[in-house]
Amino acid sequence: MSVDLFLHCSLVPAVSTACICPDNSLPSRQTSNTFSRTGSDASLPLDFICSLSNRWSYGFAFGAIAPSVIQLFSESYTLFTVPNWANAIVYLVGAIEVGVAYLPFFACLSTPHRLLGGVLGLLYTLMWLIVRLYDTISCPSGRILGPYEKLIILWPFFLCLFFLLGRFVKAVRIHLQLQTEENEEELNFHQFINVQTLLKRPPGWPEEKSWFRRKVYDWDPHFKFPNRMIGTCIISLIGLYTLTLADYSLSDYTFDKLDALIDSLAEIASSCNETNNLFTSLIPRMNEFSFVARRSWLATTIFFYFFTYTFHMLVCYRKHLRGQKTFLPEEFHKPSPAVSVAAITRYSGWQIVFTMWGFLIVNFVQFLFALLFVYGVVLPIQKRHFLSWLSVGIILLTILLVIALVVVQIILVQVFFLQDKLSPDDKEKPLALNNSNPVMVSFCHLLLGRTLEKRGPAVSSYATISNNTVGGRVRVCWLLLYTLLRNPALILLRKKPNQNDNQDPLLLARAITSQAQQAAELVNN
Repeated sequence: MSVDLFLHCSLVPAVSTACICPDNSLPSRQTSNTFSRTGSDASLPLDFICSLSNRWSYGFAFGAIAPSVIQLFSESYTLFTVPNWANAIVYLVGAIEVGVAYLPFFACLSTPHRLLGGVLGLLYTLMWLIVRLYDTISCPSGRILGPYEKLIILWPFFLCLFFLLGRFVKAVRIHLQLQTEENEEELNFHQFINVQTLLKRPPGWPEEKSWFRRKVYDWDPHFKFPNRMIGTCIISLIGLYTLTLADYSLSDYTFDKLDALIDSLAEIASSCNETNNLFTSLIPRMNEFSFVARRSWLATTIFFYFFTYTFHMLVCYRKHLRGQKTFLPEEFHKPSPAVSVAAITRYSGWQIVFTMWGFLIVNFVQFLFALLFVYGVVLPIQKRHFLSWLSVGIILLTILLVIALVVVQIILVQVFFLQDKLSPDDKEKPLALNNSNPVMVSFCHLLLGRTLEKRGPAVSSYATISNNTVGGRVRVCWLLLYTLLRNPALILLRKKPNQNDNQDPLLLARAITSQAQQAAELVNN
């Protein structure tokens, strides 16, 4: 059975199901603070921004369309033959066709009519499941992965379809009141807890975290990812799985062809009369390269770096949602509304494509490093070329010594040149060096110099009196006089010499100020 032909034929039931099943989406415009449902307001079958209801169901629905989406990315899905300049238009039409064919999954999940959506979604999912199972059972083998190629590739697709079957059965049971429904308010209650946690320290703070949470991933129990992130991650994981299988299979096929070429060259070399010809000297080196390259490529292919990168993407999304914009250029900090909405619609597709291209690029770079390591370290040791390995070892040892010196320097600074923590909750010790800014130091010197010039002889007289060997009482009186002269407002705050004195404090302050000014004039003269 041609699955592509069935995809074309499924457009009729897909459009019929999407038209019969009313959606529960949010319209694109608002009128008078209420959501309008007039005919002029276009609506979508899925809130793809921040919806939390049915988020795992939507995620597995995206997983169900993953094989067709990956086929679109591979540019192998073509409706008809056109000139090369029109290929982009054909791919766009194919993407629209795939989207319409799988539209009933999302329409049946978003409809408020549980019974209608559950029945139509169950029938449509069952139709796709039967066709795919029949195609896999009737023709399971392939030229690359052997007799069970389709099952190995499509088992995530079948898992998603079975999940959707259970989800639509659950919708029917909810309508028949055989099962309770999740409350929408309870789904959004986590946002209140999350904001409350961010704004105040919860009981028992700081929290004792395990090694996994401190070094690998620190989850937030009060944060939930919306459906678009879950769908993006599921398609990315399925795409990486498919790409890994294709990578392994194609590389194995390529290295088999390389071995066949080497065998052909060996036959040509053996048929020559001359024993020392070019082919005879190259055959051992080519065999060695084929062996090393095959093992190195296999080792780098099974390195699941980008599977962990998918989860790292979720961590970054959680940080960016809290307002972190430092990773963006400044001109993108406040985009226009049109640019923001367009970026939302493009994000998932770009994230999936960049993840797959990143896998291929990093895989190739790791393969080159693996070849350098084998030829620079492993093979010299195996062939007992200790002198060549010694030279490489000296270079590596020098690099390691430099790195170790830098690390030891940081440790010594951490132990001896930093003061103790100001608070037990601080992550690092504060800087204990008196290093202020040269501009600030120069400004302070100029400020002090100008102050000394303005004060003139009074300051020098003050310094002289301070240094004289006079009684403490005289020194205190002079300091008091000088302080009151410079700060007359303090006169009102002094204690009265006689508590029964009914003299006006304001008049007293004026009198003392006058006396202080006269004393200052005498000192200056």
